[in-house]
Amino acid sequence: MKKFLESVSRWDDYTTASRYGWIEEVDDPSIYKQLQALRKADLELLTLIVVDGFSQTEIAAVLGCSPQNIFGRLKKIRKIFQK
Repeated sequence: MKKFLESVSRWDDYTTASRYGWIEEVDDPSIYKQLQALRKADLELLTLIVVDGFSQTEIAAVLGCSPQNIFGRLKKIRKIFQK
């Protein structure tokens, strides 16, 4: 996740109308491409954590699933970015 967070240049300038407009701020072309290829549910999960600042436990409560489910989804997303 550190590599991902470091690739975003300006969090405070998030003024795009789109919910996922923050990916436009990603400087690394390979990470940007990987973000665009994510399923909408995975992109929403990243947005809830990185942009909205929710914890995995909070997201699990909102989505009505276990924190382990969220952890598993994040683990799969991490594998995508490690390639």
